Amino acid sequence: MHIPDGVMSPVVIIAGWLISIPFIALAFKKVDLKTDPSKLPRLAVVAAGIFVAQMLNFPIAGGTSGHLLGAAIAFVILGRWGAIIALTLVVLLQAIMFGDGGVLALGLNLLNMSVIGVAISELALTAVTKGRWKGNAFPIGVFAAGWCSSFVGAMAVSVQLGSSYSMTGGAYGIPAIVSFPAMFGAHSIIGIGEGLICGGVATYLMKVAPETIHRPGRSAKKSIVKERSYIPAIKAVAMMFLIFTVGLVFFYLFVADKPDALETTLGRFGVSEKTYYNAPLSYGDTYGQTLLLGMAGSLFLLLLAWAVSDVLRRRKDKGAKDCSTRDSN
Repeated sequence: MHIPDGVMSPVVIIAGWLISIPFIALAFKKVDLKTDPSKLPRLAVVAAGIFVAQMLNFPIAGGTSGHLLGAAIAFVILGRWGAIIALTLVVLLQAIMFGDGGVLALGLNLLNMSVIGVAISELALTAVTKGRWKGNAFPIGVFAAGWCSSFVGAMAVSVQLGSSYSMTGGAYGIPAIVSFPAMFGAHSIIGIGEGLICGGVATYLMKVAPETIHRPGRSAKKSIVKERSYIPAIKAVAMMFLIFTVGLVFFYLFVADKPDALETTLGRFGVSEKTYYNAPLSYGDTYGQTLLLGMAGSLFLLLLAWAVSDVLRRRKDKGAKDCSTRDSN
């Protein structure tokens, strides 16, 4: 679902930046890493995990493939603002370092995956569970959040493709009558995979590590969550790399030659991307290359997300101390 450059009209591209940037800026302002210090390592691990998970496409009908978006599981673990930040860092790294998604189209990719994906996940999960994250309602709600985030994000891409085509008389985009059915059908199936993966992960975490689940309106339990407890994060990264190593085998056996739903849709209509920026890296062409580059990119993102989270936490600490000093004076 990563939009390449040269596909959308300039007006739609600008609109993507204008809409996504305020929400992302608000997320950096609103995220709370102070009252729940465990979110710092969790945000880093979630970002790194989504990065490698999105490299593992799975096959769907018609010789097409899809991949995890991850907005639903990010919301379940990090909450609204932390999830937006994690996905923003993932999409940024993919575009700048690996050329996955256009640089000019980055605003649209941030909007569709980071902002819309998380917002729809929250709405769907809240609607199904009615705020009660327990019992059978919780895994069903996460499944619904995963399916809806993938499907609605794809519909947003379809709107952008159709709008680009209409605005420019066919110079950009694809007619809505083509883009909607193609993306609708593919992502109806991809959303099932998204929902099953996110629901399975969330159910597992609820059973073995319920303290990792974000609960709106509840403060962190400091007796359970320790600020410098890095061991769970290290274990999570090790498990993530193990799953990636095994999953990559199946990817190269069954999926590597299958384009994703957006690539298939663009290809059928004869739309080709344009390259305005040459990324320094790629995902590789062999199992060994992809494994090495995926792990390297994931570790880099882990450190980046950790550093960004720590800066945000320290800034909030400083702001709180400054307010306390002014009040005392």
